[in-house]
Amino acid sequence: MPFLTEKLLPERYRTDLAALVSVTKPTAIITYRDFEAEVRAALKPGEDSVKAVLVSDQVEGPCCPILARSAVCSASRKNIVLLQHSSGTTGLQKGVALSHQAVINQLTDYGKAIRLRDSDVFISWLPLYHDMGLIACWLMPVLLGYPLVIVSPFEWIRAPYRLLQAVSRYKGTLSWLPNFAL
Repeated sequence: MPFLTEKLLPERYRTDLAALVSVTKPTAIITYRDFEAEVRAALKPGEDSVKAVLVSDQVEGPCCPILARSAVCSASRKNIVLLQHSSGTTGLQKGVALSHQAVINQLTDYGKAIRLRDSDVFISWLPLYHDMGLIACWLMPVLLGYPLVIVSPFEWIRAPYRLLQAVSRYKGTLSWLPNFAL
């Protein structure tokens, strides 16, 4: 989900978030620290399927133990691993179900296409609700065990040069920019 911003009506946003959790019945939710309070506020303890709310900076290494326990890494490759949602501009967000195998295939093929090396370091400002941000800039480094530096999307919007500073400081080798960023 995108962050709550001044462009969104807070009550509508929170209602949509709670409805999305109710409809999708996730086992775990991964979010940014700044968004954690909104996610937790949308949950109904004892009623929702959510067993864990993970903050992105708490996820470490390839297939971290919390995710492994929730069967993200060990379940059948045909099982759905995540729902990638639309923006929801015409109603409640619609999810596209991705299987473990589809995600593994994408990461494997994309890794080969961009010739991933052991020395690669990912630098990303893309939000996790963006498909490029989720798949290429978060799932790939986390699940394949590459270093990842995340720049806040809000910081990037305010000062795009910070992405280049992060690339320089952390010796980044991979970073993605959609057309509008240029």
